[in-house]
Amino acid sequence: MDHADVVIIGAGVSGAVTAHALGQQGRRVLLLDAKDPCAPCFKAEKMWPGNLRIFEKYGLKESALSVATPITRVVEARGGRALAKITTGEYGMYYQDLVNALRKGFPPSVEFRVARVSDVELGPNEQRVSMQGGQSISCRLVVLTPGGGATPLIGKLGFERRMIREGQSTGFGFDIARADGSPFPFESLTYASSGYAARVSYVTFFPIGSVMRANMFVFRSAKDEWVRRMIKDPVVTLCEALPGLENVLGPFTVPSRVETAGIDLWRLENAASKNGIVVLGDAFQGVCPSTGTGFDKVLTDVDVLCSDHVPEWFKTDGMSSTKIAAFYGDPRKQSVDRYSLQKAQYERWAATSPSWSAGLHRAKVAAEMYLAAVRPKTGLWADRTYA
Repeated sequence: MDHADVVIIGAGVSGAVTAHALGQQGRRVLLLDAKDPCAPCFKAEKMWPGNLRIFEKYGLKESALSVATPITRVVEARGGRALAKITTGEYGMYYQDLVNALRKGFPPSVEFRVARVSDVELGPNEQRVSMQGGQSISCRLVVLTPGGGATPLIGKLGFERRMIREGQSTGFGFDIARADGSPFPFESLTYASSGYAARVSYVTFFPIGSVMRANMFVFRSAKDEWVRRMIKDPVVTLCEALPGLENVLGPFTVPSRVETAGIDLWRLENAASKNGIVVLGDAFQGVCPSTGTGFDKVLTDVDVLCSDHVPEWFKTDGMSSTKIAAFYGDPRKQSVDRYSLQKAQYERWAATSPSWSAGLHRAKVAAEMYLAAVRPKTGLWADRTYA
């Protein structure tokens, strides 16, 4: 293939789903990634019901479910007590397993190639993507999907990052087990912090296969000494930060290494002014994992682009910034981006502010949790809207 309709750079979840979606439209698609298979990495480890609806739309639901563990009930706990039991529709999975499942069964018009991109030349009509080794390909549209925006191409192409908050949070992922080897007395559990001194949002425990996995989110920079202590001695550090946790879990161990991810909040300010290229998901705007909106943002971007804009763009010649700007101005995309950013700022305030208003808010949340233990909630805990 020396010419494509679309070249997608990055074959993570967003890139792979985009390739499937555009291939189903009959577009000639070249999907590029530096590695195959996707190597183990600590990224999103849960899916929500809304995520599955997008996978199902593009015929990928079975692929996603093939590597996922269903979670039907979650217990909310606080202050050393298990409180509400809530029906949920989540799934636990390892990010790399999901990516590798989505990289299979592409439509015939999609080619997946392992290659490193060295340069991209943009224009109002045609784009050219150059790969290490001297190969190049022309296309009408480039889709850039490097998870987290970690690629030199962002700067090379003149995208401007506006930092909103450096060191917003740090996420932790690790396995957890009962010290006596017995199973935990719950399917999934979320333990909320009771104060602000520890700067902890919450820790959630959920199954992936036969493993009980834990994800914890703290509003500290990855350079914080507390983060190093958590990595070195997770059991003691957890129990100090979340008093009463061991009352709910029982004596426990952390048999795996503690993985971390430092998070900054930022966004690309001039993406809508570029000819011929679209940046998707957390390559366009950073997302705090405490919000649980990572997959929502990625899959909404993919769906908005592939369903609402690419079909219209390809009806006429050219791929100028006027067309590209319509994607970034799409109300559905903007609502999810806005919600994700506002929720990140809210979660940090609620978990770290010593103000009277934040204290009142924490007391209200605690009261609602205790009330829910008496009056069980209905509906899906994982459902969200973006009004």
